[in-house]
Amino acid sequence: STVLTTDGSGGLRFIRTDWEELFATSTVNATSTLRIDNLSVRTDYRLIVETQTNAAQAVDLKLNQDNSNYGHYSVEDCGATNTGGNQNLLRLNSGTSSPLYVEVNISNQLAQRKKFSWTGHTGGTGSEPGCPIRGGGVWNNTTTTINSIWLSNGPGGSLGAGTRVKIYGSKD
Repeated sequence: STVLTTDGSGGLRFIRTDWEELFATSTVNATSTLRIDNLSVRTDYRLIVETQTNAAQAVDLKLNQDNSNYGHYSVEDCGATNTGGNQNLLRLNSGTSSPLYVEVNISNQLAQRKKFSWTGHTGGTGSEPGCPIRGGGVWNNTTTTINSIWLSNGPGGSLGAGTRVKIYGSKD
């Protein structure tokens, strides 16, 4: 469906309303883990993560506090490849202290493995964009739907102050 709204210049335009914002935050201080619990169950989620700086670690994602059953493959076009099966988390990028922006799409079908895909970029200063990243993964759980997303910054690291997270859910 669509809604008629006013854009930033005062003009009218139609926008799609297929997604609803379920959660949004920006951290004031560095944190080792950002927990988003009690999510409304949706068929699909879209997660946006933007970090300003990190403690030289990768951004990791866990679902429903599960510490196993993940597999992923990601590529950073500046050289790093990150892959793993039977993992305890999904790793969205290789370790870096550079800023990161990534959008993660998640399928949340009951009785199906939960599939992920992500795109974004990491690093760069000034007008340099940094390295593009993309990947895919799976949470091998067919008995439940996602109701919790935890983000952390690798073993012993922290998500820096100013980390921004938004979660959108599909309107089903």
